[in-house]
Amino acid sequence: MENKDTIAPDGLAQEHYDWAATYPDQRKQEIVKFCRQYPEFDAKELFLGHLLDRIVNDDVAIFSATYLFPQKREISRKTFIARIGWELGQEELPEEIKPSLEEVLEEFKKRPWQTEEDVQKARKFWEKKVKQPVSEIVTNEEATHPWRKSYVSYKQFEYSPKRIGMRQE
Repeated sequence: MENKDTIAPDGLAQEHYDWAATYPDQRKQEIVKFCRQYPEFDAKELFLGHLLDRIVNDDVAIFSATYLFPQKREISRKTFIARIGWELGQEELPEEIKPSLEEVLEEFKKRPWQTEEDVQKARKFWEKKVKQPVSEIVTNEEATHPWRKSYVSYKQFEYSPKRIGMRQE
Protein backbone atom coordinates (compact mmCIF):
# COMPACT_ATOMS: atom_id res chain seq x y z
CA MET A 1 0.00 0.00 0.00
CA GLU A 2 1.23 3.47 -0.79
CA ASN A 3 1.96 6.14 1.78
CA LYS A 4 -1.28 7.57 3.16
CA ASP A 5 -0.13 11.08 2.22
CA THR A 6 0.21 10.20 -1.47
CA ILE A 7 -2.27 12.18 -3.53
CA ALA A 8 -4.60 9.97 -5.53
CA PRO A 9 -7.15 10.89 -8.20
CA ASP A 10 -9.71 13.48 -7.09
CA GLY A 11 -7.07 15.10 -4.86
CA LEU A 12 -7.68 12.60 -2.06
CA ALA A 13 -5.00 11.11 0.13
CA GLN A 14 -4.30 7.55 -1.02
CA GLU A 15 -5.93 6.02 2.06
CA HIS A 16 -9.24 7.72 1.26
CA TYR A 17 -9.10 6.87 -2.43
CA ASP A 18 -8.36 3.25 -1.51
CA TRP A 19 -11.68 2.99 0.36
CA ALA A 20 -13.53 4.75 -2.43
CA ALA A 21 -12.20 2.84 -5.44
CA THR A 22 -9.08 0.72 -4.96
CA TYR A 23 -10.57 -1.84 -2.57
CA PRO A 24 -13.79 -2.31 -4.56
CA ASP A 25 -11.68 -2.75 -7.73
CA GLN A 26 -9.52 -5.33 -5.96
CA ARG A 27 -12.67 -7.25 -5.02
CA LYS A 28 -13.76 -7.19 -8.66
CA GLN A 29 -10.40 -8.71 -9.65
CA GLU A 30 -10.79 -11.31 -6.91
CA ILE A 31 -14.24 -12.22 -8.26
CA VAL A 32 -12.85 -12.69 -11.78
CA LYS A 33 -10.02 -14.90 -10.49
CA PHE A 34 -12.42 -16.90 -8.32
CA CYS A 35 -14.83 -17.49 -11.20
CA ARG A 36 -12.00 -18.77 -13.39
CA GLN A 37 -11.30 -21.42 -10.76
CA TYR A 38 -14.96 -22.11 -10.03
CA PRO A 39 -16.94 -21.70 -13.26
CA GLU A 40 -20.19 -22.59 -11.50
CA PHE A 41 -20.13 -18.98 -10.23
CA ASP A 42 -21.08 -16.15 -12.60
CA ALA A 43 -18.66 -13.20 -12.43
CA LYS A 44 -21.16 -10.60 -13.71
CA GLU A 45 -23.77 -11.71 -11.20
CA LEU A 46 -21.26 -11.67 -8.34
CA PHE A 47 -19.98 -8.26 -9.31
CA LEU A 48 -23.50 -6.84 -9.47
CA GLY A 49 -24.02 -8.29 -6.00
CA HIS A 50 -20.76 -6.65 -4.90
CA LEU A 51 -21.97 -3.25 -6.17
CA LEU A 52 -25.32 -3.66 -4.43
CA ASP A 53 -23.56 -4.71 -1.22
CA ARG A 54 -21.37 -1.57 -1.37
CA ILE A 55 -24.54 0.54 -1.64
CA VAL A 56 -26.45 -1.23 1.12
CA ASN A 57 -23.73 -2.06 3.62
CA ASP A 58 -20.48 -0.22 2.93
CA ASP A 59 -21.22 3.27 1.66
CA VAL A 60 -23.03 4.23 4.86
CA ALA A 61 -19.75 3.84 6.78
CA ILE A 62 -18.65 7.21 5.46
CA PHE A 63 -21.29 8.90 7.60
CA SER A 64 -20.15 7.03 10.72
CA ALA A 65 -16.64 8.32 10.17
CA THR A 66 -17.91 11.90 10.37
CA TYR A 67 -19.29 11.28 13.87
CA LEU A 68 -16.06 9.70 15.08
CA PHE A 69 -13.89 12.35 13.43
CA PRO A 70 -15.91 15.55 12.98
CA GLN A 71 -12.79 17.34 11.71
CA LYS A 72 -12.85 15.00 8.69
CA ARG A 73 -16.37 15.82 7.48
CA GLU A 74 -15.19 17.47 4.30
CA ILE A 75 -12.67 14.75 3.39
CA SER A 76 -15.42 12.20 4.05
CA ARG A 77 -17.70 14.03 1.62
CA LYS A 78 -14.99 14.06 -1.04
CA THR A 79 -14.27 10.38 -0.41
CA PHE A 80 -17.93 9.53 -0.84
CA ILE A 81 -18.05 11.56 -4.05
CA ALA A 82 -15.15 9.43 -5.32
CA ARG A 83 -17.00 6.21 -4.32
CA ILE A 84 -20.16 7.28 -6.12
CA GLY A 85 -18.04 8.15 -9.15
CA TRP A 86 -16.52 4.68 -9.02
CA GLU A 87 -19.96 3.05 -8.76
CA LEU A 88 -21.28 5.08 -11.70
CA GLY A 89 -18.28 3.96 -13.75
CA GLN A 90 -19.07 0.27 -13.40
CA GLU A 91 -20.76 -1.26 -16.43
CA GLU A 92 -22.63 -3.73 -14.22
CA LEU A 93 -24.43 -0.96 -12.33
CA PRO A 94 -28.13 -1.23 -13.22
CA GLU A 95 -29.51 1.64 -15.28
CA GLU A 96 -32.35 2.02 -12.75
CA ILE A 97 -29.88 3.10 -10.04
CA LYS A 98 -27.82 5.56 -12.10
CA PRO A 99 -30.19 8.56 -12.07
CA SER A 100 -30.48 8.45 -8.27
CA LEU A 101 -26.73 8.08 -7.82
CA GLU A 102 -26.12 10.95 -10.24
CA GLU A 103 -28.58 13.13 -8.31
CA VAL A 104 -26.84 12.34 -5.01
CA LEU A 105 -23.44 12.98 -6.60
CA GLU A 106 -24.48 16.44 -7.81
CA GLU A 107 -26.01 17.29 -4.44
CA PHE A 108 -22.89 16.18 -2.56
CA LYS A 109 -20.62 18.14 -4.91
CA LYS A 110 -22.38 21.42 -4.23
CA ARG A 111 -23.03 21.16 -0.47
CA PRO A 112 -20.12 21.00 1.98
CA TRP A 113 -20.42 18.98 5.18
CA GLN A 114 -19.40 21.63 7.68
CA THR A 115 -21.75 20.72 10.52
CA GLU A 116 -23.35 17.60 11.90
CA GLU A 117 -26.65 18.91 10.53
CA ASP A 118 -25.12 19.05 7.01
CA VAL A 119 -24.03 15.42 7.37
CA GLN A 120 -27.48 14.38 8.65
CA LYS A 121 -29.18 16.04 5.69
CA ALA A 122 -26.77 14.36 3.28
CA ARG A 123 -27.31 10.98 4.91
CA LYS A 124 -31.10 11.29 4.76
CA PHE A 125 -30.91 12.32 1.11
CA TRP A 126 -28.60 9.38 0.31
CA GLU A 127 -30.80 6.90 2.15
CA LYS A 128 -34.01 8.15 0.54
CA LYS A 129 -32.63 8.29 -3.00
CA VAL A 130 -30.32 5.27 -3.14
CA LYS A 131 -29.80 3.08 -0.10
CA GLN A 132 -33.41 2.51 0.96
CA PRO A 133 -34.83 1.59 -2.46
CA VAL A 134 -31.93 -0.78 -3.21
CA SER A 135 -32.02 -2.27 0.28
CA GLU A 136 -35.75 -2.95 0.08
CA ILE A 137 -35.16 -5.09 -3.00
CA VAL A 138 -31.99 -6.96 -2.08
CA THR A 139 -32.67 -7.69 1.60
CA ASN A 140 -36.30 -8.77 1.12
CA GLU A 141 -36.29 -12.56 1.37
CA GLU A 142 -39.60 -12.68 -0.51
CA ALA A 143 -38.30 -10.62 -3.44
CA THR A 144 -37.92 -12.23 -6.85
CA HIS A 145 -36.10 -9.26 -8.34
CA PRO A 146 -32.86 -10.24 -10.18
CA TRP A 147 -30.87 -7.87 -7.94
CA ARG A 148 -31.85 -10.02 -4.96
CA LYS A 149 -30.38 -13.10 -6.65
CA SER A 150 -27.10 -11.28 -7.38
CA TYR A 151 -26.92 -9.92 -3.84
CA VAL A 152 -27.50 -13.35 -2.29
CA SER A 153 -24.97 -14.93 -4.67
CA TYR A 154 -22.41 -12.31 -3.67
CA LYS A 155 -23.03 -12.94 0.03
CA GLN A 156 -22.56 -16.68 -0.57
CA PHE A 157 -19.32 -15.92 -2.41
CA GLU A 158 -18.19 -13.60 0.38
CA TYR A 159 -18.41 -16.40 2.95
CA SER A 160 -17.67 -19.34 0.66
CA PRO A 161 -15.12 -21.83 2.00
CA LYS A 162 -13.77 -21.99 -1.58
CA ARG A 163 -13.04 -18.25 -1.50
CA ILE A 164 -11.53 -18.38 1.95
CA GLY A 165 -9.30 -21.27 0.85
CA MET A 166 -8.29 -19.37 -2.27
CA ARG A 167 -7.27 -16.33 -0.22
CA GLN A 168 -4.97 -18.50 1.90
CA GLU A 169 -3.12 -19.89 -1.14
